[in-house]
Amino acid sequence: MKLDNVLKKVNGSNNQSYVIKSGKFDRKTAKELGYRNHLYDINGSEWGEGINILLVGSDKKSYIDRKARSDVIVILRINNKGKIMSISIPRDTLITISEGKWMGCQDKIGHSLYWEGLERLKKNVEDIINSPIYRVAIIDNFYNFELFLEIIGSVEINEFKNDNSISWIRNRNFKDGDIERCKRQQVFLKKSCVKLWDVSKKGNYFYSNLIYDVLNKIVYTDLSKNEFRKILTHLKKNKFDPEKDFYTGVLPGAFGKYDSKILKRNDLDCWVLDRQVLNKIQFLFYSKKESTAFTEKVSYLYLIESDIKNYFENLQKNSIMNKTVK
Repeated sequence: MKLDNVLKKVNGSNNQSYVIKSGKFDRKTAKELGYRNHLYDINGSEWGEGINILLVGSDKKSYIDRKARSDVIVILRINNKGKIMSISIPRDTLITISEGKWMGCQDKIGHSLYWEGLERLKKNVEDIINSPIYRVAIIDNFYNFELFLEIIGSVEINEFKNDNSISWIRNRNFKDGDIERCKRQQVFLKKSCVKLWDVSKKGNYFYSNLIYDVLNKIVYTDLSKNEFRKILTHLKKNKFDPEKDFYTGVLPGAFGKYDSKILKRNDLDCWVLDRQVLNKIQFLFYSKKESTAFTEKVSYLYLIESDIKNYFENLQKNSIMNKTVK
């Protein structure tokens, strides 16, 4: 579907409710689909300079629902080298609330959105990674997720189809339940990044503006259009290639139990984070100074000239390839 048609559909969607469509589940594990946890591999100081963007997907089934839990919690770490680290925080991750009414109590991080809203969830994520969240983006119901897929087009992941997308992305009928689901969601995010980078013509100025306008209709975000352009420009300057520069990971840990004073229930299931890996992430992501790569002024003339240059370079490459084939 073309972007202008999607925009028409988005503009007329606010009064619609969404019913989850049925479809056959893909039974392949994330590893079989190409998932790899790069959290064990990353090293060096290059990750200390960058920004964090929090992606959230709620479990609202329609616009009517007022409250929801966070089904998907992902940190996108974009560093000064033009690389992205995508990290899933399992929704059952056990946290100790650091402030507010329930300070000192233990709870699952996925409940943060339900109890005290997006700002509390953001604060709890910052406590985990020991690094500030720059901006937040949230897809607030299942219908908007469907529209997101309409925007970027089909995502090629084995048996993943747009008409069973919600079932695929929420499926946790695996041995490790939600942990395996997080890993599969990372596969989806990488494929989506590849598709978005392609749709934007690798950060093309005009296409980027159009994509932002469409996404802004279905995604709540405090990321401005100018900031969106700066990020894409930063990636373009560093010759970002989503196939090799987009890293994935799920915060490792082990299944455990806890007693909830908030819910007044005991022996509840949870995910206890691996402290050693967490310490590594907190060390690598920690930085006292702000990254300048995302605050510097962007010359629109430079962007347009760059797009024109890329256009003619691609024409030349295609011409050489056509001659080689003949």
